[in-house]
Amino acid sequence: METALKISGSLLQIFAEKAFQMNRRLRILGGASIREKVARYLLDRQKGGNRVAVMSREDLADYLNVTRPSLSREISAMIHDGILAACGHDLVILDQKALEEYA
Repeated sequence: METALKISGSLLQIFAEKAFQMNRRLRILGGASIREKVARYLLDRQKGGNRVAVMSREDLADYLNVTRPSLSREISAMIHDGILAACGHDLVILDQKALEEYA
């Protein structure tokens, strides 16, 4: 009986985590433009600081359901606008307020 309770508790926790992750992704994908999707993704992944580790552009494009060239153009435009800066594989948020306006 105790084992069954542990198993059901573990399953409920797994389902709750999966539902939470899917809800986060739906919120990100709900953006009307690529810029909104990128802004929501970065704000979701931000952990206290202004530096956000991101996956490869190919993987990020797949995650955001956009083409890689379009994603690269939008990130470059955001860098040009002074909202972001690229630092290796990370993106640095330079203008938090501007990024939040797009989310």
